[in-house]
Amino acid sequence: MDRILLEIGFSCLVAVLIIDKIVQWLRPSPVNLHVVYSVGTQTEAERKVPQPMVAPPPSEHPPSYEDLHRVRRSPVRARRNEPRTDERGRQTPLNHRACLFCRMQSHGPLECPTYPTAEQRANILRSRGACTQCCLVHPHNIPGRGCPETRRMCGTCRPPHIDWLCPNRRKPSGVYALANVALLVAGAIIGVARVAWRFLRACAQSDRNNSNNEVAAAGVAPEEPPEIQHEETLRNNEE
Repeated sequence: MDRILLEIGFSCLVAVLIIDKIVQWLRPSPVNLHVVYSVGTQTEAERKVPQPMVAPPPSEHPPSYEDLHRVRRSPVRARRNEPRTDERGRQTPLNHRACLFCRMQSHGPLECPTYPTAEQRANILRSRGACTQCCLVHPHNIPGRGCPETRRMCGTCRPPHIDWLCPNRRKPSGVYALANVALLVAGAIIGVARVAWRFLRACAQSDRNNSNNEVAAAGVAPEEPPEIQHEETLRNNEE
């Protein structure tokens, strides 16, 4: 078992390192942002260079508190919290950021403190006459027949209901939880290694600059690298 866990941790670490390298390789550079393009048979003089995007300057007259309150009291913002209906007049769920069961905006459906269990969530939907597959109130929601418009299957136990109503839904445990911990640890190690590498590189650059300044202050020409000295020796021999 320990060997399997070590292999999983090592595989996760390698995967994180590979993904990090790919992200660095795909990150746009200033050179790639200034691309010269041409269309059709344009000549070189007709080619255009796109200018880099620059943020607009800040406004000289920022909005006042009266403007902000007027926007907040607008009818458009007031209609966002109202129940929605489709073309058939059926009531649809509220904003996806709101809890589907207690209608609060402070948490999601899986973090509902009022209805924490799957049985309580299913009961509140049935009391509202809502379907357990699409969570909508429609006239075809006949008990025992299911939703005629949705064939959604639970990914854990396979009955036709949404994942929020699954009694077997659990948090990852065992090997999967250890794999998640391994990914977090690998990300932390990569972050620490980056900081250490930048610090060491800055120290080396600072030492190099200090040595060059000391040589310049002493009036002695800095010693050239061995490669340059070897090239000059070969050039002198050829002459």
